[in-house]
Amino acid sequence: MDPEQEMQYVQMAAEHPEWLGSEAPLEILQESSYAGDEPTEFLRTFFAAGYAGWLSQTHGIPASALDPELVRRAALLLWIRACELYTSHVYQSPNPDWNRPFFSDDGLY
Repeated sequence: MDPEQEMQYVQMAAEHPEWLGSEAPLEILQESSYAGDEPTEFLRTFFAAGYAGWLSQTHGIPASALDPELVRRAALLLWIRACELYTSHVYQSPNPDWNRPFFSDDGLY
């Protein structure tokens, strides 16, 4: 993925924190799954943007008030879930996260 596409996806994450797992871009799920042992810097930024938007939208917490460690941990958990969603998509198997907010970390800890 080129840097311009990455920026567009980060912007989309910030603008659509309400996405369900089923609405997450397949390219992001695939990119997550192929990232290796850790999320790439792009994926960390993508998940952090969506997570910050989700917290702001659902709990009224502004991005400037977020603990960076909280965001880092949430981005890692969201990346792992994205990998699982991609596997579920490839194998066409049910996954309860398809109907849950994609950027939410509720119940992941």
